[in-house]
Amino acid sequence: MSQAVETAESMESAAAREQRTGYPWLRFADAYLEREFREELLRTRWSFIRQGLSLGVLLIIAFGAITLLTAEQVASAGVFWTEAIIVGVLLGTIAVTYLRTAAQWYPWVVQALYPVVGVLLGQIIPLDLSNHGSAQPLPALLLLVIPFVYSLLGLRLFQAMRVALGGSIAVLLMMHYSGDFPDSVTQFRMLLLGMANVSGAFMGYQLERLQRAHFLESRRLLEVAARDGLSGLFNRRRFDEHLENCWNYAQRDGKLLAVLLVDIDFFKAYNDRYGHQSGDVVLRQVAAALARSARRPLDFVARYGGEEFAVVLFEPSREYVAEVAESIHAEVMALHIPHEASAAANQVTVSIGVAILNPTPERSSAGGLQLADEALYAAKETGRKRTVYREAEHAALATGVFRRYRKDAASR
Repeated sequence: MSQAVETAESMESAAAREQRTGYPWLRFADAYLEREFREELLRTRWSFIRQGLSLGVLLIIAFGAITLLTAEQVASAGVFWTEAIIVGVLLGTIAVTYLRTAAQWYPWVVQALYPVVGVLLGQIIPLDLSNHGSAQPLPALLLLVIPFVYSLLGLRLFQAMRVALGGSIAVLLMMHYSGDFPDSVTQFRMLLLGMANVSGAFMGYQLERLQRAHFLESRRLLEVAARDGLSGLFNRRRFDEHLENCWNYAQRDGKLLAVLLVDIDFFKAYNDRYGHQSGDVVLRQVAAALARSARRPLDFVARYGGEEFAVVLFEPSREYVAEVAESIHAEVMALHIPHEASAAANQVTVSIGVAILNPTPERSSAGGLQLADEALYAAKETGRKRTVYREAEHAALATGVFRRYRKDAASR
């Protein structure tokens, strides 16, 4: 593979990679992108989910009313209380969607409770059979319930499969242990349940494929506006958004976060000696070098401003942070770009400030960025062409004021 192709692939966004490679198992290789998709899927569908659950309540009530009109008194009492519990589960699920942490809890609540609905439906079956003989109103209800699970609960395919299959197995087990059913009835209902799950899973698969395709298209459109025209990396605005999101995720999950600020040494002197067009070429080459160095799916590289770049590493080991910093130095040195006006070397080099962060509610992403800025200042003050790490200082850092070294440093 040529270096040009490697560079193009290394600067390719996560959304572009997913579009190119595909996602047949309905999961993005980029864990950060996968998490964003899952949270956005629920966040944008609460109204749809509530409408679907409300429809489920109406269907159960309608089925109960029909049963009360057609069943014997003892049977209708059992059906009434069983269906009342099912309606309670549906209403409780609607209430969960209004919680502040609904995106986190809703899928687990549904997967835990809804197989119980299958057990409750299974309890209705003996009453249904005794009062309707060979009639099959309950299978007709199940044929409505299973597609409902796959399409109207707002679950991803594999979550919906666990719910629907769990409920179906519960129904079959209740039928088996009741001992009141001929083999022909059991086999017929098993066939119906199997067909309903196959058709529901097919629809669910196609629906999620479309949802993921729409999500990636939206991301690509946003990325077009979020790219720096010169370097091809993400711009400062997109960096700020990404850092804030990563900070929130890391704080919630107790993960480490690393921020690297990378500055081209004596870049003003380079422009003065070789011209701004040559300076633009250097910016593009250094940008590509950074993209080649930070290649994990969760790594993020942006142009921070002027001759400065920023890298965000989500959940890295300290060894990996050091590896990325060393790789950046090596990649830039391997470019062999002459720089006779540099006091650090006879070719283009970079200085790197690294902040290794453990996000907490008491701190902010601005504080983490300031720590990286302080580290970069120290790297420049101690000779450049090096990396300085900061970590423990974050706890006592007073956020709000960044070093103003760039103007002074540029004149040297």
